[in-house]
Amino acid sequence: MILPISAHFAFALPLKPTQRQAQIKQEKALIDAELEQRWQHVWRTYDKSSQESKKAERYAQEQCDLLRTLEDLAATERTMYELDNHKDQIMTVFKLALANAVMWMWNPMQA
Repeated sequence: MILPISAHFAFALPLKPTQRQAQIKQEKALIDAELEQRWQHVWRTYDKSSQESKKAERYAQEQCDLLRTLEDLAATERTMYELDNHKDQIMTVFKLALANAVMWMWNPMQA
């Protein structure tokens, strides 16, 4: 952690130019190290943001494709009609009754 400049120099004694340059290099190295860490964090955050943005775009595209497909299906949909089975059931009963009557008339003695 880097302290403000005033905290570094609050108790500093007058230094020789070579000592001052060494101290400046040391502080610059500390500042550069922290800046490097912060830039790495910025780039990681930017990469994650880009990935999430691409994912959101992909989901939006998939949703548009799905809606387009549903609209196409609705446009080509054919009407379904309900079958009326009552007439078929009545006809089946009459056919069975007729067949039984014919069989009874041919073999009246066996009944």
